[in-house]
Amino acid sequence: MSDFFLTWALRATAGDRTDSVLLFNPTRLDDGKTIKCQARNPNLPNVAVLEDSQLLRVLYPPVLDLRFGNKLDPENIKVGDDAYFECDVQASPPLRSLVWKREVVVDKNSRTTLEDLMIAPLLE
Repeated sequence: MSDFFLTWALRATAGDRTDSVLLFNPTRLDDGKTIKCQARNPNLPNVAVLEDSQLLRVLYPPVLDLRFGNKLDPENIKVGDDAYFECDVQASPPLRSLVWKREVVVDKNSRTTLEDLMIAPLLE
């Protein structure tokens, strides 16, 4: 979400309290953004603008991006080569675990199963 501003003037004359509601549908891109409410009174020009804010915590399921490793040529993988992949994951709340699996042919009838793979964490 890019920054946006929504401004309007209130012409209420009943009492000294004004309530306002902002309704929007957050997306995963809004996670970690701040929503602010600002108020000023044009009849009191020497008084600063007051504001309050809340940090948005938007929960969303994992979004994955699986790629061949940076220097791996997917068209030229030979027996015995180290083949590595990168899986970028965005999720809120953050993942507690990530499991890698690969499909393995079990017999001539082409039955398949999944086996766990060794994981080497990459530190950035």
